[in-house]
Amino acid sequence: MSTSAFAQNTDASLSGSVLDSTGAAIPQVKITLTNDDTRLSQSVVSSDSGNFVLTPLPPGHYTVSAERDGFRRHVQSGILLTVAQKATLNLTLQVGNASEIVSVNSTPEMINATSPDLSTIVDARAIQELPLNGRDPSTLVLLAPGMTNGLRLGPAGDEFLSR
Repeated sequence: MSTSAFAQNTDASLSGSVLDSTGAAIPQVKITLTNDDTRLSQSVVSSDSGNFVLTPLPPGHYTVSAERDGFRRHVQSGILLTVAQKATLNLTLQVGNASEIVSVNSTPEMINATSPDLSTIVDARAIQELPLNGRDPSTLVLLAPGMTNGLRLGPAGDEFLSR
């Protein structure tokens, strides 16, 4: 008899759509995602409906570029992917020569439009500056969305797990 075990996934993913200025999907766009820290890149071609998915991706800072004949090359930097994040980034290409580059240097608002998962990152600053009862770092889990403290004191002062 065999048993399956599932581990937590730490890889991020980036998905989205490539559209033109009228909102129409652009198929067959080459999308390249480059990790700014390691310089490793991963490429994919958008589907006939303009959609793309890049996975698995290690957490880090990224730059994405999108290019197709008849459109200006689109480059967007400042993308931060965190542990197990399922981010969505929609790209808009402008008609023009491929040698022309539209460069976007801002931090886009990354949303998860693919699953109902909730997650959060507790960084070093939060660990150092937040008041922790008894300095117990395990209480930081309560900072995540949807988390509650299941331990309660019963009528006799003993602990029990609430359901």
